Amino acid sequence: ILNYTVFGREVNLASRLEGVSGRGRIIIGEATFRDVLRDDPVLAAKCVELPPVAVKGFKGQVRIFEVPWRDGLPVVAAPSAPSVTSTTASATPPASTVAPSAPPPAAVPESPGAIKP
Repeated sequence: ILNYTVFGREVNLASRLEGVSGRGRIIIGEATFRDVLRDDPVLAAKCVELPPVAVKGFKGQVRIFEVPWRDGLPVVAAPSAPSVTSTTASATPPASTVAPSAPPPAAVPESPGAIKP
């Protein structure tokens, strides 16, 4: 069995953005968006910039983007800039690299600002 440990600024940001994403959404930061823009301009053109969010451990607001992962799904913008203050890291890979395993809910997802600690 191989075990890996990752840490650093981008891993912390990915963990925080996973909390913003909610169910059935992929949220990425600006650095990941620039990589997508370079590697897959067609996909980057489909990404939607959301309002910046305040993220614990980061100075100022962080630019975020939603990646549409299935054709035909409406992209729902975040209502306002929520504050992401979770203090626990996720054991799962960052949301920016994993497609959700369940289809998104039919209704508009709960506001990211309503995330409970």
